[in-house]
Amino acid sequence: MWKECKYCHREFWTDYIKKEYCSEHCAYKYNYERSRASILAKYKKPRNSIDNVIKSKKSNKVVFNFIMELNQLTTLSYGKLMQYYPDLNKIKSFIDYQQVVGNAKKVNVDKIMLNHAKQLNLDFN
Repeated sequence: MWKECKYCHREFWTDYIKKEYCSEHCAYKYNYERSRASILAKYKKPRNSIDNVIKSKKSNKVVFNFIMELNQLTTLSYGKLMQYYPDLNKIKSFIDYQQVVGNAKKVNVDKIMLNHAKQLNLDFN
């Protein structure tokens, strides 16, 4: 019986009803392209009109300088302070805890925190 190949669309002769490709090469190519497309579709980012809106970003230099200033005052590492960054209250409580335990210098950091909160419109009590 004559059938049409799914990949290259050539006609070929076969004795089997379920055969869909003229060769193993065409079968491999067709399935490779199909699986590749499905993999790419899975990981492709959906595009929304919301994504195209330009959001105001916090300056990395401002954040870096703020954390480095806290680092120099309290002697806590940059990474440990940066873990809690967006929430200034968590940073303050972490510094207070480290000062009680004895891992940080006892310094009042409220003024620095308030200045930074005003500069970037963050919430700090």
